[in-house]
Amino acid sequence: MHVLVDPTNKTLMVSSDVLRPTYRDISFNEMITCYKQQINTVLNKDVTMLLIEAGSLIQQMSKLLCLFTCRHVVNKKTKYMF
Repeated sequence: MHVLVDPTNKTLMVSSDVLRPTYRDISFNEMITCYKQQINTVLNKDVTMLLIEAGSLIQQMSKLLCLFTCRHVVNKKTKYMF
């Protein structure tokens, strides 16, 4: 079975508040937790392949974070290297 790991509706790249350019709706750690939950859930369903959705260029940071989290979770849960 193949599963798509879907990005969140939040971004780490662009502030949602024009008046506060450093503001983010979600933190780096919250995003990691979100991806860990998705990945752990699908790995418990006998998944053979995880696919990362290729969204827009603005979501580049989220995709990299998702790959980082996949590598961490898969290496901890299985005997296979990512």
